[in-house]
Amino acid sequence: IADEPTTALDVTIQAQILELMRRIKEEMDMAIILITHDLGVIAEVTKRVMVMYAGTVVEEALVDDLFLKPYHPYTEGLLASIPQLNSTQERLHVIEGMVPHALQRPRGCRFAPRCPYAEEICQRTEPALLAMGGGRSVRCWKYKNSPQGGE
Repeated sequence: IADEPTTALDVTIQAQILELMRRIKEEMDMAIILITHDLGVIAEVTKRVMVMYAGTVVEEALVDDLFLKPYHPYTEGLLASIPQLNSTQERLHVIEGMVPHALQRPRGCRFAPRCPYAEEICQRTEPALLAMGGGRSVRCWKYKNSPQGGE
């Protein structure tokens, strides 16, 4: 388990750490659980990704699928906040609101107070983690009528 192994490192040291982790993984024939806020590291290093919000998994997918088509509104917001070199936007995308305090989590979906798609059910009841097919899952009422199953 590597918890924020590249946080606050310059890009040269970061690359060395990631290469060391890759080498150890291959030599030891093992998996690595990488905990990070760095979407660039996730895109470069991982095959599968689990996105968490306020201590809860809200989306799981193959990394390429997640970056191409995020399902959860929080994941959409995260990816929209990545600066684009070819963009003419002057301001970065911001997810409105604040992350809830660990001891004062909202009833229902934890992201509902910040979600642009929130409905009344989101405020009342936490959604199940729905299997969406192709190894993907999402915890969002937006997909309540999806033909795929639940947890």
